[in-house]
Amino acid sequence: HAVAWASAGQSRPQRLLQLVGSVSAPSIALREPGERAGGDEPPKDDEGFAAFARSLRIPDIAEVVERAEPLGPIAIYRRTENRWRHYERMERPVDGFLAVGDALRTFNPLYGQGISTAVLTAEALDRCLGEHLAGRRDLAGFTAGAQKELVKASAGAWTIATGVDLRYPNVKGDTRGRARRAFDALVVRYMDRVTRAATHDPDVNAALFDAIALLAEPWSLTRPGIAWRSLRPGPKAPSARPVWPAPAPAP
Repeated sequence: HAVAWASAGQSRPQRLLQLVGSVSAPSIALREPGERAGGDEPPKDDEGFAAFARSLRIPDIAEVVERAEPLGPIAIYRRTENRWRHYERMERPVDGFLAVGDALRTFNPLYGQGISTAVLTAEALDRCLGEHLAGRRDLAGFTAGAQKELVKASAGAWTIATGVDLRYPNVKGDTRGRARRAFDALVVRYMDRVTRAATHDPDVNAALFDAIALLAEPWSLTRPGIAWRSLRPGPKAPSARPVWPAPAPAP
C-alpha cells in the first residue's frame, strides 16, 4: 500500500493498493476541479493515463501501470465533495423521520469511509432504539435525540475527510474564521509529524491506521504516548520504496 499525499499548493495525491495476490489498484486524485487546475485531469485511455502517471511526483504508480495488465476500463469519479445536511438543527423535528447514511453526510470517496460510517451510524441507531424502548413502547420524541447521536457517530469520519481536504488551495465551501484557521494550521503541522513518525514507528503507524479506518477516534492520535513518539526526532533516512510483485502470467 503506497500513498503519496499532495502537499499544500499541489493537487495530485496518489494511492496504490495491492488488493489480492498480484492485483494492484492505482488511484490518482485531483484536489481541484479540472477547469481550476488548468485542465489537470488524468485521461481515460490507457496510453494517456500511463503518460499522466509518469508525470507524478513518485514513480511507483507509473511503474506498476506500465507493466500490469488492465482488468477493465479506467474509471473517473468527479464527485469528491464532503456534504453535511444539518437535520439535527431542525427546530421542529418530525417524529418518525431520521436522516442516515448519505442523506446525512457524504464524504470524499478517496478515504474509503462510506461503508464504515454506515455501520457506525447503524450501531448508534440500534443503541438509541434500545435505550428509548426500554421504558416505553412508542417512538414519540425519539427523532431529535437520535439524530444528534447519528451525527456523533459519523463525527470522526467528517473530521478526517474535511481536515485533509481543507489543506488544499481553492477548496470550495470553506467557512472557517481566522481563529479556526489558525487552530487547524497547528493541527495540520502536528498531523504531518504523526504521518512522518508512522513511517518508522510501529506504534504510531498502528494508531494512525486505526484512526483512518475509524477503529479509533481521530483525537486518539493526541494521546501522550503517540504525541511523544511523533514529536521526538526520528530517523532522517527515507523509508524504502515498496517492491511490487510482477503480475501473474496469463493462463
